[in-house]
Amino acid sequence: PRFVRHFAMLLIPSPTETTLKVIFKSILRGFLSNFSRGISDLAELLVSASVEIYQRVSVDLLPTPAKSHYVFNLRDLSKCVQGMLQADPASMREPREMLRLFYHECLRVFHDRLINLE
Repeated sequence: PRFVRHFAMLLIPSPTETTLKVIFKSILRGFLSNFSRGISDLAELLVSASVEIYQRVSVDLLPTPAKSHYVFNLRDLSKCVQGMLQADPASMREPREMLRLFYHECLRVFHDRLINLE
């Protein structure tokens, strides 16, 4: 007790779903403003889907002793969005291409950690 009194305890709550959407939507909208109209209109849908996937994976795939790597955090959601920020406006012309990139990034971030089909 005497030693602990020299430290301050901080608790930073997890951001809400709305907060996550606002943060990542502003990032993705700004980036996609250089793309065609069809692609830039996808920003809100992509962010909503990303947040939904992140939340479901975090709740449904809890770590166990056999699956200790099933720890998902905000960094994983960020990686998913950052992967989409690597897209080149000159080579990506169709909304379908952005959706394929989103699918690819979600597979790399979330699916690659899974160790069985269950």
